[in-house]
Amino acid sequence: MALTINKPKYLNYSDFETLLLAPLDFIERNRVRCTAFGQRISYEDIAQAVPLFGDALAAEASLGLSE
Repeated sequence: MALTINKPKYLNYSDFETLLLAPLDFIERNRVRCTAFGQRISYEDIAQAVPLFGDALAAEASLGLSE
């Protein structure tokens, strides 16, 4: 990301935010490494706001596909 800052080809932006979207378990197990991201949002938080996302998480868990 930082390699494209202030380049007109990339709309000449000079500020940005990084976001990690991951399972809560991953964020908790990798807490120190995850601080490299400006924001961290768990799948579980998304599932509360987006029912279809929650349904997909539940289906994955029922099939034993989650960690």
